[in-house]
Amino acid sequence: MREPSIKELLKLYEEGKANEEQRRRVEEYLAWHQGQSPEFMKEPGDETGPLEEILSKIRVAREPAGGEAPVYEMEGRRRRTYAWIAAASVVVVIAGIFLLSRNTHQSVPVQVAAIYKTVQAKPGERVHLLLSDSSEVWLNAGARIRYPQPFGDSMRRVELLDGEAYFQIHSDARRGFEVGTDRMVAKVLGTSFNVKAYRQSQQMSVAVSSGKVAVSAGREGGMILTAGQLVRYNTVTERLSRGGIAVEKIQGWKNGRFDFVDESLGDIAIELEHYYNAKIDFKYPGLRKYAVSASFSHQTSLKDILTTLCLLNQNHVTQTDAQHYVIH
Repeated sequence: MREPSIKELLKLYEEGKANEEQRRRVEEYLAWHQGQSPEFMKEPGDETGPLEEILSKIRVAREPAGGEAPVYEMEGRRRRTYAWIAAASVVVVIAGIFLLSRNTHQSVPVQVAAIYKTVQAKPGERVHLLLSDSSEVWLNAGARIRYPQPFGDSMRRVELLDGEAYFQIHSDARRGFEVGTDRMVAKVLGTSFNVKAYRQSQQMSVAVSSGKVAVSAGREGGMILTAGQLVRYNTVTERLSRGGIAVEKIQGWKNGRFDFVDESLGDIAIELEHYYNAKIDFKYPGLRKYAVSASFSHQTSLKDILTTLCLLNQNHVTQTDAQHYVIH
């Protein structure tokens, strides 16, 4: 069977399809690559294949205990290594590879394009990130984000893969800033805003604290939002709808509160599941659609929150075990 090229191995690794041996080879290669010059020469007459030639010169990377990955932040001009976050993962994507010239027996370096990092907040925790352009991001419990390190010269773009995040964007007239989800894009220059895009929910939202944000999704042409405005996107109907929201409620979760503003019980349950690492079921699907506005401290127990929410709609909640609740 043909030995996969390093390019093929990197693609398998990026897509999560590499087996244990392939992952080991790629991680060793990446560890070597980050510590070496981009120039690589093949000795004349050496007929070893390009993959074996590269791997033979790899310095083995030593992983932290338990396979945990460090999350890095920047404070001012000094870089610090913060506490290990067990749920965080660093995904490195190397777009540059080395191509072997068969005629000259010399490798040709290709420019390294980007290194991507993926960070996920654990249940019950919030994560603060300072990006390479000095923009700040706060991840709500369970949220997952992916971004390049550093940004390119033309556009700054991050991907909110799941959950909720608050952004405070450093103004840069040369480079816009985009936050993408699987269905929606928010574009800004310098502003602060919140994006909610839980993968289990049929509704996403963007709420603006300051500045302006252009939101586009589905078949809609897009909307311009200013401070105190909110747009919701329904992934089923593919429609955007605009509304208002108090600025202090936009970042309530950053300050230790749940601020639910005209949200369905189903969507509220998803957010609570992420925070408390629990499972919330509904005996009847129609119960998910009840709209609720309410505020709670993060110190409030999940059972007390669910009990109060159910009283507002004359429902009931039953706790079946430590982390499982049923609304009926």
